[in-house]
Amino acid sequence: MKIFKIYILLLILLIPEFLFSQVYSKLKILNVTDETIKFLAYSGLPLEETYYNKFDNSMELIVDEKQYELIKKKGIQYIEVIDDVVKWFLNKNNQSKQVFYKTKSELPKGFIYGSMGGYPKINEFISMLDTMAILYTDFVKSKESIGKTYEGRDIYLIKISNYKNNKEKDKILFTGLHHAREGASLTSLLYYMFYILENYERDSIIKFLLDNKEFYFIPMLNPDGYAYNQLTNPDGGGMWRKNRTPYGNEFGVDLNRNYGYMWGYDEVGSSSQPSYITYRGPEPFSENETKAIKKLCESNSFVSAINYHTYGNLIVYPWGYTNLQPPDVNWYRYISSKIVKKINYKYGNAYETVGYKTNGDSDDWLYGDNKSKNKIFAFSPELGSSTDYFWATIDRIEPIAKEAMCINNFISLYSGAYIDSVCIKGENFICSNDTSIVAIQLMNGGLREVDSCIIQISTTDTNLILINNKLMVNHIKAFDVSDTVFYRISFKKNTPFGYTAKYKLMLNYNGLPYQKDLSITKINDKPVNYESFDITQENNKILLKWTTNYEMRHNGFFIDKKSNNQNYLQIGYISSKGELGGLYTFLDFPKEAGYYTYRIRTYDNNEPKYTPEKNIYFKLYPYRYSLFQNYPNPSNPETTISFYLPYRTKLELSIYNVLGKKIKTIVDNYYEEGLHNVKVNLSDLPSQVYFYELKTNDYREVKKLILVK
Repeated sequence: MKIFKIYILLLILLIPEFLFSQVYSKLKILNVTDETIKFLAYSGLPLEETYYNKFDNSMELIVDEKQYELIKKKGIQYIEVIDDVVKWFLNKNNQSKQVFYKTKSELPKGFIYGSMGGYPKINEFISMLDTMAILYTDFVKSKESIGKTYEGRDIYLIKISNYKNNKEKDKILFTGLHHAREGASLTSLLYYMFYILENYERDSIIKFLLDNKEFYFIPMLNPDGYAYNQLTNPDGGGMWRKNRTPYGNEFGVDLNRNYGYMWGYDEVGSSSQPSYITYRGPEPFSENETKAIKKLCESNSFVSAINYHTYGNLIVYPWGYTNLQPPDVNWYRYISSKIVKKINYKYGNAYETVGYKTNGDSDDWLYGDNKSKNKIFAFSPELGSSTDYFWATIDRIEPIAKEAMCINNFISLYSGAYIDSVCIKGENFICSNDTSIVAIQLMNGGLREVDSCIIQISTTDTNLILINNKLMVNHIKAFDVSDTVFYRISFKKNTPFGYTAKYKLMLNYNGLPYQKDLSITKINDKPVNYESFDITQENNKILLKWTTNYEMRHNGFFIDKKSNNQNYLQIGYISSKGELGGLYTFLDFPKEAGYYTYRIRTYDNNEPKYTPEKNIYFKLYPYRYSLFQNYPNPSNPETTISFYLPYRTKLELSIYNVLGKKIKTIVDNYYEEGLHNVKVNLSDLPSQVYFYELKTNDYREVKKLILVK
C-alpha cells in the first residue's frame, strides 16, 4: 500500500500540465479607446486576433484566465459572450457532425477529415503526406525534414511540381500552423495540395501552374504546439498558440513574432514577457522552426510566400511593424483587389486590416530582409469569418479551403509573367465602309517580365475583314503596360448598318495564355447627346463626370488628356450604358503637378466627335502626412488649416501659445485618408503669435500662426 501511495504521489508530481489546461473565454470589450488597445497589447494579447466593430466601438477577443483577470482589475467594461470557448466549439462541432456526415462531399482523392474534430492528428497528417507521394509520383517529392523542433519532431516540407518538365520554374512557399490553434491553416493547404494533383489534367490553370511553378509546402510549421493541443483536446478546439520551448517556468514562443526583421520593435506588436501569448523569444530566430524557414529561404529564391492563419477573412501584407506602406504597395493592392472580387475578404497591411501593429512577423522578414536572401512578396491570409474563430466546425473546413485555393491560384499566377487585361481602343468600334484602326495595350500584372507576346486575331465571320491580324509585343516589364500596337479591321461593302460581327483575340507568351471574345458593329448615326461634362480634383486624383440623355449604338467613350502644349493621349475607355444614357465617371491619377486638359471622344460614322475641352490645375499631395500653412496668415479672425493623411487615423489638431500651453483643441476625431480643410474661428483669442499642432499616434508636426485683429 505504501508503494502504491508513493507511485500516486510521483504521478501527481509528474502529471502533464495539459490536465490543468486553461479555460478560454470570449469577451466583448465596450467603449474601446486608445488606452484600452494599448493596455491589451501590453498585456500580451495578439491584437490581430481581435474583431473590432466600428458601429458600436466594441472589440471581440478570446482571452485565457490570466488575461481575463487583468481586464477585470483594469476596470475595462466588457460582456462575456462565451464562458468556455473550447466547450462551445465542441458542442457546435458535434451538432455540425450530425448533419454533415449525412451529406455527400466530393473531396480530392487522398484528402480526409481527421479524427480531431475534422482536423488531422499528427499521425494522420504524416499519413496524408505519404499517400500524396505514393499516388502522384511524377508531381510530388517525398516529404523531407527541414529541421527538428525542441521536442524532437520533424518539420516536414513537401515539394509539388510537374517534375517531367525540367525547365527553370518560379518557386512559391506556403506555410501553415505558425500558431498551433489555427487548424484551417493546415487543412486548407492539405486540401489544395490534393486538389491540384488530382485536377492537373482537368483544370487549365492548375496545369499551367504545375508546369511552370514549383510549390514548397510546410503545412505544419509548429508540430509541438499542435501536438500539445492534440493531447489537451483530442476532439479539437485546443487553444495553445505558441511552440513548446521552455523559458524559465513558462513554455513557448510566438513563432510569428520571432523573425529577424524589426524583431522587438516595441511592446505593442510583440511581448518580451515569456508568460505572454505574443512572447517573441530571447532573440531573433531563437526557435528551431523559424531557423528552418530562414535556412530554406536563404537557399531558395522564392518569388512569393503565403503564410496562412485564422481568422477574419483578411489578406494581410507588409508592413506589420508600422502604419507605413511597403514600397510595392501598388502591386500588393492590385493583386489583392483581384482576389477580393472572387471572395469576400478585406485586404491591406496590418493596421488597415486588423487595426493594430505586429513586429517580428514572417511577412515583414520575407519581404523586408534582403541581405541574406532575395525579396519575397509575402502574404498572411486570415482564413475563416469572425464566427469561425480558430477552429471552424467540420462543415466549414472545405468552404474555407476553397477560399484559400482562390488566394493560392491568384498569387501563384501573379508571381510570374501574367497578362491579366487587354485594353482594346476600338473594341465594339462603329464601322462604316472604311477601314478602322484598333489599338491594343497589354497589362502585365505579374512579378516577372513578359519576354515576348504574339497576338493572334481571328474570325469566322465572312463579312469581317482582318488586316495584319498577327502582332508581336517584344517586352513588357513586371507590373507594367506594353507599348501600343495596332491592327486594322473593316466590313465588306455590302454589310448593312446595324450588323455585328464577332472575332477573337488570343495571346501566346511566357505566362498563362489569354483569350478574349470581341465584337464590332457597323452603324451610321449620331452617337451621343451630352447634358454636362465636368472635372474636379479629389485628393491625388482627378474625377471626370459627364452625363448623356440620349445615345445611339456607338463605340463608347474615349478619354483624352494632354498636359501643357503636348498632344492629346488616350488614357481610358468606358462602354456606353445604352440608348437612355446616364451618368459616367472616370478617375485619372496624374503623377506630376501641373495644368491638364481633358476631353471626351466618341465616333460618328467613323469620324471623331469631341466634347468641349476642360482645364484644371492639379496639385500633387504627398503619400505621407503633411500639415500645410494656414491661409490666410496673418488671420483676422478666421483661417483655414489643411492637412493630408496617408490612411484613416485618429488625430488631434490644437492651438498653443508662445509658452507652449495648449489653449484650444480644434479637432479630436478620426479622419479618412486624403486632404482635409478645417475652418477655424479665432475670435475668442487676442492678437499675437500662436502655434498649431497636428498629432497622431505616429506623427507630429507644428506650424506658426499669426492672429491680427
